[in-house]
Amino acid sequence: MDRSNGRYFWLTIDEIRQIFATDAVKPTATPPAQFSQASPLTDLPRLIQYRRTQFDRDRQRTTLPRLVYGAALPDLPPRPTSTTSTPGEILTGIGASRGQVRGRIVLVSQFDPSLAINRDTILVVPYTDAGWSPLLVQAGGLISAVGGRLSHGAIVAREYGIPAVMDVADAFERLQSGQWVQIDGERGTIEPIAPCS
Repeated sequence: MDRSNGRYFWLTIDEIRQIFATDAVKPTATPPAQFSQASPLTDLPRLIQYRRTQFDRDRQRTTLPRLVYGAALPDLPPRPTSTTSTPGEILTGIGASRGQVRGRIVLVSQFDPSLAINRDTILVVPYTDAGWSPLLVQAGGLISAVGGRLSHGAIVAREYGIPAVMDVADAFERLQSGQWVQIDGERGTIEPIAPCS
């Protein structure tokens, strides 16, 4: 198997074992229309392409389901027609790191280390893991679509002393980059406000 282009990343351990056990994968003239974990490895390039396409499609999601099953992601409901919040309308989530801060929203669907942010920035992210730490240390606040008090982003926010509100499922639909908000990391509230000077 050619390891230089990362093809093995798209295969399961059992599939890799099967490849080494058979020494080669013989392509067929008519591979299955859709692949599953139980499919035999009859057309390796097509299987890999299918999984890459599926990965790219899933990566474009901005709304995450509350529960992910081991197989396919459930269909998501259509987005609301009114996608922005208005001053006075309060969004709620789980207060995960104390403090209040006013700042400008920056929606970040994928980690980007070159993103220019500062203490006036309130990051809105789909989730957090250890990779987000370089951005969190620069931000003034954090809003995450999923997570709770024990999620990585909440713990890091407490360590850095920045307010954080987690589990704001509709954050990407209701907030816009450039919008000003005040977040309360203890009460778990996000309130759109007039722009600060």
